[in-house]
Amino acid sequence: TFDIDSCFAADQLYIPSERLLSIRSDLVNNRVTPNDSDFDVPLSPQRKALCWIARVDNMRVDKSFPLLAQHYILVVIYYSLSIDVRLTDDWVQLNEDECNWQGITCTPNEGGRVTALELPNERLEGELPAEIGGLNDLRILNLRLNRISGTLPQQIVDLEQLESLNLNRNFLVGNIPEDIDKLTFLRELDLGQNTLNGTLPTQVGNLTKLGILDLERNRISGTLPQQIVDLEQLESLNLNRNFLVGNIPEDIDKLTFLRELDLGQNTLNGTLPTQVGNLTNLDNLVFQNNDFSSLIPSELGNLRNIDNIDLGDNEFKGPIPSELASLPQLKCLLLAGNRLTSTIPEEFGMAPKLTDLEVNNNLLSSTIKSDSDICSSEIDRFVVDFNIVCECRSCILGE
Repeated sequence: TFDIDSCFAADQLYIPSERLLSIRSDLVNNRVTPNDSDFDVPLSPQRKALCWIARVDNMRVDKSFPLLAQHYILVVIYYSLSIDVRLTDDWVQLNEDECNWQGITCTPNEGGRVTALELPNERLEGELPAEIGGLNDLRILNLRLNRISGTLPQQIVDLEQLESLNLNRNFLVGNIPEDIDKLTFLRELDLGQNTLNGTLPTQVGNLTKLGILDLERNRISGTLPQQIVDLEQLESLNLNRNFLVGNIPEDIDKLTFLRELDLGQNTLNGTLPTQVGNLTNLDNLVFQNNDFSSLIPSELGNLRNIDNIDLGDNEFKGPIPSELASLPQLKCLLLAGNRLTSTIPEEFGMAPKLTDLEVNNNLLSSTIKSDSDICSSEIDRFVVDFNIVCECRSCILGE
């Protein structure tokens, strides 16, 4: 009787079968597992997967090598991410086709190739194995909201059919691979809320199909690469809470489809380009908590679809542009914590949808009477400071 535990543990008394040795040789020669020595490590995911395939699961051993390799790769992932603990009833059923496993989608033909691996919020933990790069037909990889640690394996860039990579809210560290642009079909790159560091590779600018780029809440440093403006299909750019420095490219308006631009909580500085006002599809604009020190461009008054503008906690100076009051969709305007001067434009009393206005901690001075248009407007949260006398019921004294 075959002792699977002895095989897993690479027991010295265990004598491998010809079948096991043959499969091992094929996997190494075809570079499915880059390091042959991984098979000799007791209880390694590679060792356990090999034992399972060769001696327990007879379904794939006589199939074509690509299908055997696919089956093996998924079993390596199974053991690498503790899926054996989390999804025992759904994965690695004896002689069960992997296309029936939870989170797996395959092509509909016989001998289906895996096109999607989606296991969000399953409390998976461990490191992504290098073998994942061998899923040549994978288009969607969604493992967000788990506890995956370690670095992004370099082999992730071998998934050349990939369209969506979502590893948001894990515990990943290290750099984004510089040759990330090998993923030429990528439409979504979401690595937000990890602990990635290093710089944003300039090669990201070659991902010309990209619609979503989310790297928020990491430790990305350096400047925003000029090549970012080559992502002309981009709809959402979120780099909030990183360590970015330097200026925003002046030709940022090449991103004509952009709806969300969130660069808040970095150390960006210099002038806010007037060209931002040409991004007329924007509905969310966040530059909060940076070091911008220019005037607020009046061109922001061209953002006819904007819903939220957050420019708080910078060094913006000069008057508040009255053009912002005419924005038809604007609900929230946050300007607190700058060096803005003069008065609050009376035009804000006519702002059609504005409900939240923060102007505290500036150098403004105004007297706003209870019968003013601002007091009778739709604004229900108006945060001011001691320099502003405000008789509106909506007025709140900010810190």
